[in-house]
Amino acid sequence: FDAVGAAKLNALVFYFAIPALAFRTVSGAALSGGFEPRVLIAYVGGEAGVFVLAVLLGWLMWRRSMAGCVVMGLGASFSNGFYMALPITLSLFGEAGVVQLLLILAFDTMVLLPFAMVLLDIAKARDIESGRRDGRTRGGVAVLRAAFVNVFRNPVVLATLAGLAIGFAGVPLPEIADKPLGLVGQAALPCALFAIGCDLAHRGVENEPGAVGTVVIGKLVLHPLAVLGIGLAIDLPPLTLAVATLTAAMPVGATVYIAANQYNAAVGIATTTILVATSIAVVSISAVLY
Repeated sequence: FDAVGAAKLNALVFYFAIPALAFRTVSGAALSGGFEPRVLIAYVGGEAGVFVLAVLLGWLMWRRSMAGCVVMGLGASFSNGFYMALPITLSLFGEAGVVQLLLILAFDTMVLLPFAMVLLDIAKARDIESGRRDGRTRGGVAVLRAAFVNVFRNPVVLATLAGLAIGFAGVPLPEIADKPLGLVGQAALPCALFAIGCDLAHRGVENEPGAVGTVVIGKLVLHPLAVLGIGLAIDLPPLTLAVATLTAAMPVGATVYIAANQYNAAVGIATTTILVATSIAVVSISAVLY
């Protein structure tokens, strides 16, 4: 698959297969009351802790710019949810697990990403001001506006919100809608895993082992450990705890590269950590599951 073919496959997954799966699964869960909101306490708590730790290490140990530190923090805490966590969770835990996962992914997309983008813009402005890095910045208000516009243009978020509305309204999906959505949603698992392989095939690597290693260890080791610890402390149900820990154990999400590229901040670290973390995740995810 060349870059054009990979982009088309990504479009199929992101705009059709995952939204169909999300809408159908979330509407059924809302109808039956299958949500466990406490999963956000465990997941977001672990996410925030690892983010702060990676930012501090980037600043104190590796002497990165402020914007580069934010990229490192985002890399250590933002999982590849839609393309890896979702198909793996679906295959292992079925729709009951996907419901808990979608709650995490919706929160990350609607809250974490806008916050991270504003933080990145502020950090980039400070870097330019101090002369540490050249680059561009757009202003916090403009970034926040653009981030929220992107959130509500995100097909997976829209499908999740629509599924919640239908489910909480007590409207069951008619068979004529349910069956086609089920068929399209089945494409999410194989196509998403194939798409991430295509994506990795087109990436390069950066020779910064210290910063890259910090992000990779934070993402694949510290993030799942933190989520597991908090989840055990608040006594999460076994399925919810497993889904949250598995999601935290996923490698760095491609959104980190998009954010880094947009601000020309630690782009090489972003691409390399995605490649390295995803390669190692073949073994590390198996260990977490075991």
